Amino acid sequence: MEIKNWTYEEYPSFDEEIEGVTRIPTTGDEKGTYIYSNVEYANMDGVPLHLQIITPQTRNTIDSDTLHPCLVYVQGSAWLEQNINAKLGILSRLAEKGYVIAVVEYRHSGIAPFPAQALDTRNAIRFMKIHAAEYNVDMDKVFVGGDSSGGHTAMFSQLLHDDDQDTNLYPGTNADVKGILSIHEDTILSPILMFHGTKDRTINPRVSVTVYQKLKSCGKDVRLYLLEGADHGGSEFWTEETQEIVVKFFNGSLTDN
Repeated sequence: MEIKNWTYEEYPSFDEEIEGVTRIPTTGDEKGTYIYSNVEYANMDGVPLHLQIITPQTRNTIDSDTLHPCLVYVQGSAWLEQNINAKLGILSRLAEKGYVIAVVEYRHSGIAPFPAQALDTRNAIRFMKIHAAEYNVDMDKVFVGGDSSGGHTAMFSQLLHDDDQDTNLYPGTNADVKGILSIHEDTILSPILMFHGTKDRTINPRVSVTVYQKLKSCGKDVRLYLLEGADHGGSEFWTEETQEIVVKFFNGSLTDN
């Protein structure tokens, strides 16, 4: 007996009316995500490093070749071993808005001193550019960001330049980005979007305020949002309102460059 491999379009819908059964209409545009887990992007001195890659997906776009901007996101950990899955749920909300998000695992400070974490992030950026077609990434629309020490690492990934050094695992591919997203962490590059909680017990919000004021006085493109009552991280940083701010920042950075 031949087994037919149905396409979605070919497969007949079950349209029989059944008494007592409620039918709920769908469009195929309901937003969702797909996570590629533990994608190895580097092996440094015998230490495999992975990405958790979140892609936007709907029923109507599963086989689409539409390209999306990409955020390479560094999970904060006080530079210790990361819980790399800590924010996958929250980051998926942003991915649903049309972004590919690659969460970076770096060598923690217990096995590799600074600047290993920033150099690993640079290689993660290069990996996503090289594999752009595989994950429907627009390689000209790549950003880097992170929370806490991850924001610090994201910033230093753009201060360091190792394109011509042995630490670059992907010669010929740069690690440049269009902008930096920093959650409760001071940074000095432009364009910059910063968020900080007014009750942050780990990094005093005055730090970000001082950096913001200094950068503004130098004519830099910097934006700071203070989240009232927020501590060091949490779901307050990923509400619909803050996500819309992030999306507008990304879109503005792409327009300006």
